Amino acid sequence: MIKYTLLSVCILCYACKSEKPTNTSFKDLEVSALAKELKLYTDAVILDVRTPEEVAEGNVKGSLNLDYRAANFETELKKLSKDKAYFVYCKSGGRSSKAMKKMEDLGFSRVYNILGGYTAISNPGK
Repeated sequence: MIKYTLLSVCILCYACKSEKPTNTSFKDLEVSALAKELKLYTDAVILDVRTPEEVAEGNVKGSLNLDYRAANFETELKKLSKDKAYFVYCKSGGRSSKAMKKMEDLGFSRVYNILGGYTAISNPGK
């Protein structure tokens, strides 16, 4: 009986063992959590994937603009460091979500989609 109990405990421990931690993170992020998350990274890049016309109406100070709809979007993404943390936004969250997926496919390690996009950023709490 003790053998079976010991064997069961060993199997359970092996099954519950956590995987090696990875340095990858891809998730949606509420605007209310943005400042806290940004503080965690010294290498954070805020990536605006809106059109130049949208950016002209207002943007996050210091953000990098790569137009998701531009023909060279993927080419420009490939020029970026894959090891930095990217906080991606568009107008409302659709394009930035697609950009995050594309960045994941390209091998980026940390990408956060800002839910609600610039609309939520410029009107926090609404």
